[in-house]
Amino acid sequence: MDDELEVIKGGLVADPTGSVGADINDDEVHDVDEDIDGAGLAGSGKDKPVAAPRRVPVVKVGRKYRAEDFPEGNYVVYPTHGVGQVEGVEEVSVGGQSLSLLKITFMQERLSVRLPIQKINDMGLRPVSSTIEMQSALDALSKKKRVGRKMWSRRAQEYESKINSGDPVAVAEVVRDLFRRSSAAEQSFSERQLYRAALERFSRELAAVRAIDEEAAIKQVEDILEVAAA
Repeated sequence: MDDELEVIKGGLVADPTGSVGADINDDEVHDVDEDIDGAGLAGSGKDKPVAAPRRVPVVKVGRKYRAEDFPEGNYVVYPTHGVGQVEGVEEVSVGGQSLSLLKITFMQERLSVRLPIQKINDMGLRPVSSTIEMQSALDALSKKKRVGRKMWSRRAQEYESKINSGDPVAVAEVVRDLFRRSSAAEQSFSERQLYRAALERFSRELAAVRAIDEEAAIKQVEDILEVAAA
């Protein structure tokens, strides 16, 4: 089973192969699937379907959130990982300092992330979209594709940036622009990879908003894309 641990304040990374990495980002603690000796950090467990979140305040652009805005059991969006579920606040001691960490589990990735409470706004954490906000993102799926003439490597970087932006409309635009009907010309491997990443990221938030499973959300998205492409 893969072990991965990121330790706050200039720690080292133990990668899945057992080798030790260099200094790391000090804003997160990651762990996968099982406890790491001496760390006291539990993994996330088995995959589970996304269920209905208990509602939290609607997302507001520029709004500053506090730990109280992310109660245990709610679903949230963390830009670099997508939809996760809050498991609560933990107090840890690192380098002689006490830190309050918000624990979030991403079940599909079997990954748990702990974010310092004082940095949740800097890191883009937010509640899942409201129904109205999600509808705006769904509307973007039906709009005309915007595929520029830039080299693929440049477009791929832009797509990745959108996928990790935390903005559901931006993610929907990637899904729309990379969607191909079965009768269309075959996509490259990297195009398929990015399309799948964007589709999964978008569908998981849609599933959380509509209280459906991910498979049903994907079908809803691709039905909209098929109609728009007809």
